[in-house]
Amino acid sequence: MLRRYRALHENKEETGASPSQATRKQELDEALVSMIVKDTQPFSIVDDVGFRAFVSKLDPNYVPPTRQALKAMVEAKYESAKEKAKAKVEKVAAVSLTSDMWTSTKPKTVEKLLFLNKNE
Repeated sequence: MLRRYRALHENKEETGASPSQATRKQELDEALVSMIVKDTQPFSIVDDVGFRAFVSKLDPNYVPPTRQALKAMVEAKYESAKEKAKAKVEKVAAVSLTSDMWTSTKPKTVEKLLFLNKNE
């Protein structure tokens, strides 16, 4: 019940929280998302009594996000990673296309140069 109160109270005053507290919460939330992704943990881990007790020992002021909020954070991280990967693939494809154009153009250019040299 106390954790529920803290979670509700924190959400209402999140805009009034000091920047260091908000930054700390964001940092811990991001670390939790990374753990969930790297270790393929279920979102329900945040509801586990043992997990909550462990988190409370580490930082009594930190209230982990709900399963639904955690799922949204993981989905946002996925979308961000997908966009970065997509941009890298497009960049590599552009470089590859430019390279292919150079490779296909180069023999013709060499032939022209050789042909010009023969006529002289």
